Amino acid sequence: MIMNRECVNKLECRYPTLFKAMWISVVLWLIMSIANYFGHWLLQWKLDDFGMGIIIMFAISLMICFGGAIMNLLKEKGDLFLLQSKAKRIMSYSFLVSFVVLLLFSMLNLCLSADYHTDYTRNGGIQLIPAEPIVKIISNFIISAIVSVAAVVSYGFIRICLMMFFGRIRRIGIEIALAVVLIVSFSVCIIDQPWINILVVLVAVFFLYDIWQLADFKEEHVSWDAIKKYVNEDD
Repeated sequence: MIMNRECVNKLECRYPTLFKAMWISVVLWLIMSIANYFGHWLLQWKLDDFGMGIIIMFAISLMICFGGAIMNLLKEKGDLFLLQSKAKRIMSYSFLVSFVVLLLFSMLNLCLSADYHTDYTRNGGIQLIPAEPIVKIISNFIISAIVSVAAVVSYGFIRICLMMFFGRIRRIGIEIALAVVLIVSFSVCIIDQPWINILVVLVAVFFLYDIWQLADFKEEHVSWDAIKKYVNEDD
């Protein structure tokens, strides 16, 4: 398994201008956030919301810029078909499991709601119309679809960034995983400790450095020699 791993330190960036624009936007937002942490010129939550939008657009631009190069790597290793077949199974199983679990919880909530309404009407209250089961089923279907997509994305990310390749691409994978853990932790509970803020900044700085070093800007430049050669061929 280890012998089949490939070192990847460069990936072709198909749209250098898009990548550079989004990269510079993230860097500027990071600098503003650090300065605002000490200066308190802006409301931090507004700056964080603005930065979250930039990060999401940066993530989308990364998929656009490096998606083709990653697919080529998978094709060269002959692992693309295996990745697709496993992804389909993971999507099916994760969808089925999440849908069954959500359906059971929905049935339990509906039963508890029915008991509450029964006791409420017996005590002279006005009976309210409970949520229709069909609405619960549709919402469970949508949530299960989102869970299955997230499971496939996680599987592909772990396989590509942490198992199939090593080098700078693995460092970026570890940094992305740390960033996701930090974002989930902040969404669960607000932690305002200096060492947490330093960790966030370090992860962001290392990621921005590594993703810039990973990008291979194969921009076509027209040289004077090529122009002279083209003119001489026409003569």
